[in-house]
Amino acid sequence: MRHRSNNLGITLSTPILLLVLTFCITPFFLTLLGMDFSSHSTPLPEHRTVLIDDLFYKLSGAFTHTLLEWSAFSVAIMVALLGFTNFRGSLNSTTPVICIALFCAGSMDAFHTLAANHLISAVADNNKLIPFTWAISRTFNALIIISGVALFLIKPNSNRDGSVVFVFSVSLIFMLVAFLIIHYCATSNNLPVTLFPDAILTRPWDVAPLLLYIIVCIPLLSQFHKQYPSTFSQALLLSMVPEIILELHMCFGSKALFDNDFNIAHFLKIFAYLIPGIGLLIDYIQTYTRLDQTSHLMREEKTKMQAIVDNAIDGIINFDNTGHILSMNPSAEQIFGYQEQELINKNVTVLMPESFHHEHDSHGQHSRNTGIKQIIGIGKEVSGRRKDGSTFPLELGGAEINSEHETFFTGFLRDISIRKQLENDLKSQEKLFSTLVNAAPVMMWMLDHNNRPLLFNKAWLNFSGLTLEQELNIVWQGARIHPDDRQQVIREYRQALKQHQGFDHEYRLQRNDGEYHWIHEIGAPYQENNKPSLFIGICLDIHQQKITELKLRHYTQELERSNTELEQFAFIASHDLQEPLRMVSSYTQLLERRYKDKLDDDANVFIGFAVDGANRMQTLIQDLLSLSRVGKNKQPLKTLNISQLIQHVMLSLKIIIDESNAQINYPPTFPQIMADRSQLQQLFQNLVANAIKYRAQDRQCIINIRYQTVKNMYEFSIQDNGIGIEAEFFERIFLVFQRLHSKAESSGTGIGLSICKRIVESHGGELWLESEIGTGSTFYFTLPVTPVLH
Repeated sequence: MRHRSNNLGITLSTPILLLVLTFCITPFFLTLLGMDFSSHSTPLPEHRTVLIDDLFYKLSGAFTHTLLEWSAFSVAIMVALLGFTNFRGSLNSTTPVICIALFCAGSMDAFHTLAANHLISAVADNNKLIPFTWAISRTFNALIIISGVALFLIKPNSNRDGSVVFVFSVSLIFMLVAFLIIHYCATSNNLPVTLFPDAILTRPWDVAPLLLYIIVCIPLLSQFHKQYPSTFSQALLLSMVPEIILELHMCFGSKALFDNDFNIAHFLKIFAYLIPGIGLLIDYIQTYTRLDQTSHLMREEKTKMQAIVDNAIDGIINFDNTGHILSMNPSAEQIFGYQEQELINKNVTVLMPESFHHEHDSHGQHSRNTGIKQIIGIGKEVSGRRKDGSTFPLELGGAEINSEHETFFTGFLRDISIRKQLENDLKSQEKLFSTLVNAAPVMMWMLDHNNRPLLFNKAWLNFSGLTLEQELNIVWQGARIHPDDRQQVIREYRQALKQHQGFDHEYRLQRNDGEYHWIHEIGAPYQENNKPSLFIGICLDIHQQKITELKLRHYTQELERSNTELEQFAFIASHDLQEPLRMVSSYTQLLERRYKDKLDDDANVFIGFAVDGANRMQTLIQDLLSLSRVGKNKQPLKTLNISQLIQHVMLSLKIIIDESNAQINYPPTFPQIMADRSQLQQLFQNLVANAIKYRAQDRQCIINIRYQTVKNMYEFSIQDNGIGIEAEFFERIFLVFQRLHSKAESSGTGIGLSICKRIVESHGGELWLESEIGTGSTFYFTLPVTPVLH
């Protein structure tokens, strides 16, 4: 036999079945061992006054019978009371109906006992009444159990659960049937004989309940337990064990009133009533334990739910069907600026702008009049009003809550002021982005992560001559790329999109007028959470730039050719010019020596002019050659010791230094520099010589040579206290042949500073000056710490 477990794990399992069976058959085996459970009557002595004690001894069997029967009836009453008590808690109609059936059977036993003891009037003799009413009571017990169980098996109906009317109606019917049977037995004087002591089947009338228990009750109760599993239904099935065994004692053992089998059967009947009572008691305990557990869980859940509501970031407001507020959580208080007590029993419209009051009231009235529910749902955007009168956007969801005792509504509110502001900001940014993109002078496009086009700006559409819709629907295959560039560009596109890397290339793209234009295109992926989401490209029309580059390349080549020819011409011309100049200078000087005393003073002066002019022409040609060579000498740079180089410059200028009594100051150490030695020596020599040449006549010439490191450059300065230079000539003095003084005031060709400037620039530096008239000048030049290509 299989038994369904209940929530508490209490079942009437196989050991309990064995215990019941053992309890029921123990009296039988004790009888076999010689124990006698019968009630023996002591005969009254003849010719003796009847004493009360003797009567008690004579009636001891009746007393035992009465005790057993009323014990069974008391158990039946207890079972009925437990059934109705359990019904009050569980509202399960099966329990009280089956229990009232047992009670009615117990009532038959009570009548049987009262009639046998003549406590109520009965016409028939006890020898007929007791066996007959016993058989009728057991048969009624079997039939009424079958009827009660069949009532729920044949036509199950969940609507019966909790129906007090149904329970009491069935109870009255069972009690009425029991009363009619009792009335018949009490008033009939012709009851049949049901006890045959000499036969094997001593009580044939008890075969009927025995067969009903075995053939009908056990299968029916098994099915009942499957359909209505409980400890009570299992106990009811288990009670068939003592019912069957007690009927076996009656059918095949009891031969007289109050004998051994008679008393055993009555004792087992108590046990048969007690088993459902115990099962019902267990069910009752289980029911109320479950109720207590459920109540505890409900309290816990209520506490949890209240904690959730109190700590929810959204506002929650409960109100009745008339719109009056019942409660609100702290978030709702914070959203609207009210305390909960300020709004209890106030209409929910106090939290709405005036313009929404009429709409809300009309919806509520329509719902009450028609019964049609108008539930808001989830995610509706409305306006709310705070305590200070300000309005704000909020997202509202609503639900109708139906409980056993009331119906109310719950509103879920979320202040979306920040979200709406962000949405507006996003729209503004999108509009700004669209404006900037379309106002950009460059062409722009954008692809999604599946390489589908998302955007083409106005510059692109103007270039292509297509609409945005047309561009977005084109399956790009590079048809407008120049045939000579197409394969390379498509290959670079596919590689970049596949590997999510950028690209940078130039190619020719066909414009809307059919003409191909050079464009410079740059593309780059945009990633979110380390995943590519967009691909953005920018195209610049560089057609004019390309044309200009081609022209510039052509001009550069022409210029380089022209410069080469000019350099060759300058070298040849200067070389060829120096020879006749030397000849003119030599013969003029020879003429001066040979005929000096034979010519007059004017002739000697003229000869001096001629010699001086030839010398100056020769110097000028040499300076021009030096200027042209600066930057053309491709000799590798060498590491120079600037201290030694300056000392060599001082030795070269020693004569003019001594003649001018100049004082030149410089630090003992200088940095080592990668440079052209001859050019750098010429640079220092020219600048120092100029400082001496243009010294002030009223004070000693003092020249300071210094250096410092500025970022990645060495900055040198040559400072003098000479006559100074006006600011308007700061740029002019670096031009070729530009002189600020006449030949009579100072000698020179006007090329020296031009040579200095070209030397510095060829080394990657700059040359400039600061000066003040009457105070002196400072020439600055820089040379890189890391040399540039020479």
